[in-house]
Amino acid sequence: MTEPEHRVLPATLKVALGLLWAEGVALLGLGIWLAVASLVGNPTDRTASLVEAAVTIVLGLGLGLFGVVMFRGRSWARGPSIVLQLMLLAVGYFMITAGVVWAGVLVIALGLGVAGLLIAPASRESLGIR
Repeated sequence: MTEPEHRVLPATLKVALGLLWAEGVALLGLGIWLAVASLVGNPTDRTASLVEAAVTIVLGLGLGLFGVVMFRGRSWARGPSIVLQLMLLAVGYFMITAGVVWAGVLVIALGLGVAGLLIAPASRESLGIR
């Protein structure tokens, strides 16, 4: 029986995966909180509130799954992960226009930072992308 190949991840990919997992956990927690608030509270539109919670949960699970898949060396998850990170630019922009400037700036920085880490040459090489 042969030993499985031990792959060393570059720092850029390690940080990107850690941030993806953290985002996934945060979105999963937020989605659960939104679902509970929708069921316990008195929202204007309960169906829309529950759909919002479900989308948030699915996004959280997706980010976590993409992180696990990339950790296992599969390159296909990099593209969707970058797209989701770039979507944070719009979220951050709308947060800024809504008056929550500090949070919007952080969300934009997070999206750009994780996308940049996933695009970094060391991350690409580790995932087998030229």
